[in-house]
Amino acid sequence: MTIFAQELAVLVFTKDILAESTLTGKSGKVDSQKSQLDVAKVQAITDAVLAEFPHTSVSDVRAAIRRKCNNEHFSKKKEKMDFILDSVHRLGQSNTNRPGLIIMQFTGRHFREELWWITKLHPVSKDLNIHFSEDLTKEDREAWRAVWPKVEQARKAGLKTVFRGPHAFINGQRVSP
Repeated sequence: MTIFAQELAVLVFTKDILAESTLTGKSGKVDSQKSQLDVAKVQAITDAVLAEFPHTSVSDVRAAIRRKCNNEHFSKKKEKMDFILDSVHRLGQSNTNRPGLIIMQFTGRHFREELWWITKLHPVSKDLNIHFSEDLTKEDREAWRAVWPKVEQARKAGLKTVFRGPHAFINGQRVSP
């Protein structure tokens, strides 16, 4: 049913329209709007799927169309990866007992930041235990370790803490060791 609904959506709307639209016109990001898919066309797809698969619910069909929109949106972003990523390498020997480390070099820091924040709280990252961290130089790691006790104490006190490279900030103020 899912493939049938998604392929109908591509035939009716095209992949480009699906990539830039949602069922409701709302985006997951705050202050972000996408165009809403034509309600009559969505209803026609739903009716066609329900006629072909009578034991399917309307919410299942809508979920399939929603997933197709998300997949096409991600596919568009994926096309940009050749521009965003400079190089990707596996580190160390492959070990089946724990996931291997991968180092990625980005063409710009803002691309790294965007990927970092998109994946940080994503359920797939949590389910697969995927973590991102910076590959700091020895000097930067030592500086990070020196300020870590202050950051840890500030977090326990409920203050906002952020690391930018080797530098720590507590409530917007840079912390020195």
